[in-house]
Amino acid sequence: MKRIVSLAMSITAFAILGLVTVPNARANGHVNCSNGLLAGSYSASISGSLAGSPFSELDLVTASGNGTFSGSGTVSEDGTISTVTFTATYTVNSNCSGSAVLSTGVTQNFNISTDGSQVWFISTNDGATILGEATRLTSSNGH
Repeated sequence: MKRIVSLAMSITAFAILGLVTVPNARANGHVNCSNGLLAGSYSASISGSLAGSPFSELDLVTASGNGTFSGSGTVSEDGTISTVTFTATYTVNSNCSGSAVLSTGVTQNFNISTDGSQVWFISTNDGATILGEATRLTSSNGH
């Protein structure tokens, strides 16, 4: 159970739903995303089930723009409330898809909007049916 709670508490902001279509960055239809696109402070709302139990989480995440992020949040697993902190590494592909590995062993896939303001993600860990969305609150330059 401790492993499940640890897994649940770490499902954060960036493993994204592969079915979401990301708009093109340029008029010619070419997208050119990179790690630098994911930068600033994000609010992530996450929900689903973990090992059959209802799960939700609200996180505040800070992404560096260089392939790392960290954060903290509040978790509800089957009605039990706890807090979580985490660090992670991520990679953004040129087509605005990507993946993240959290310090707790949680893995995620994600899609990011071409302006970096929205991220949609899904957990790729067995036993987790968890989706989330993150919205940028401030960019890395504070705006």
